[in-house]
Amino acid sequence: MALTLLPLAILALDVALEKRRPIYFVAAAVALAAVPLTNWPGAIALTFAVLAYGLAQPGAGGLRQWALIAAIGTLGYAVAVPGFRPRP
Repeated sequence: MALTLLPLAILALDVALEKRRPIYFVAAAVALAAVPLTNWPGAIALTFAVLAYGLAQPGAGGLRQWALIAAIGTLGYAVAVPGFRPRP
């Protein structure tokens, strides 16, 4: 399931960084949060995919681009944290 959601999360991140509207930032954060909520190996793959995506971006505005990626990732983490409960 995580491998199915991973390309959608990267696509949502790309659209959010392209359009730079708050609704797209929230949608990308929810898409990024959905991957680790399915399973933790998917979260590791998502981390590497987002890193590769960020490194593949053109050089113009690099620091701002990374700041937006980090902000979207932080928002996604905030969305996903309630789902990370210990299981008995």
